[in-house]
Amino acid sequence: MLLNALDRIEVNIRTKIIYNISLRYIDDPCWFVNRRYVTSKFINDFEEQVYAAMRKNPVIQHHHANHRGIYAPAWKTIEFMTIGNIITLYDSLKEPEAKDLVANAYGCSRGVFYNYMETIRVLRNKCAHGSCIYRMDFPKGIKRLPAGVSEDCLFLLCVYAPSTPDILMNRSRPFTGPRAATPSEPYMCRRPNCA
Repeated sequence: MLLNALDRIEVNIRTKIIYNISLRYIDDPCWFVNRRYVTSKFINDFEEQVYAAMRKNPVIQHHHANHRGIYAPAWKTIEFMTIGNIITLYDSLKEPEAKDLVANAYGCSRGVFYNYMETIRVLRNKCAHGSCIYRMDFPKGIKRLPAGVSEDCLFLLCVYAPSTPDILMNRSRPFTGPRAATPSEPYMCRRPNCA
């Protein structure tokens, strides 16, 4: 259940990045490889580390069979990037205002949003590879909650909560919300502002 929720969050982040950044750089459908918008390091590594594997994808193959250009546009390419690639792309954006567009869509600053993405990446990879997540440590704790989410309705706690208060909250603040569910029991939040 947790991996399902993380997949939904990943899709949402991917969609916000594609939409907001593509509108900002509307003149270039392949803005993710344009040195005006993205760091040279990302662009230099992109073909070998990201796009080479993507070229085997039927959607990307269909695109290249029917359209000119080295890469498919952002809305096709970013759709098939891993969460790690997406985080690297976000971090590689040159303009702070571009990063703000995405972070502000979640009601937080660039730093807090990047922290969220890194936490989601670590948690998702642990879940996807069958690792134990109980009492796992993260490089950084979540600094504050997303916009419109109360302390006892953390965005993942509403879906599944065996140990999420320990995982998601900053370790310096004790969890004061409702009791956490047992590992086999989904937590059903009854607050009106929960998703």
